Amino acid sequence: MTTKMGEEARNYLYKRGLTDDVLKHFMIGLAPSERSYLYQRLEDDYSEKDLLDSGLFYLSESNQFFDTFHNRIMFPLSNDQGKVIAFFWSCMARD
Repeated sequence: MTTKMGEEARNYLYKRGLTDDVLKHFMIGLAPSERSYLYQRLEDDYSEKDLLDSGLFYLSESNQFFDTFHNRIMFPLSNDQGKVIAFFWSCMARD
């Protein structure tokens, strides 16, 4: 959350009482508004099948990969071993 959009997200969370320690402890992050931001960073390291199977991407009708999550504050959910097993997200409400 170090970009301009990240700053906006941090301020939104600070207004709701979250601290940097809470953000770090719960690994709260931001999915940027760019529709293929994550895909562009991972496409060289993983097969298309693995990327699709992860659930973090989808294939459009025009056969393009897009990130499932974009322009969202992301909350990873972990199991008892600390492995991330799911995500939930929140939109930033406009005051």
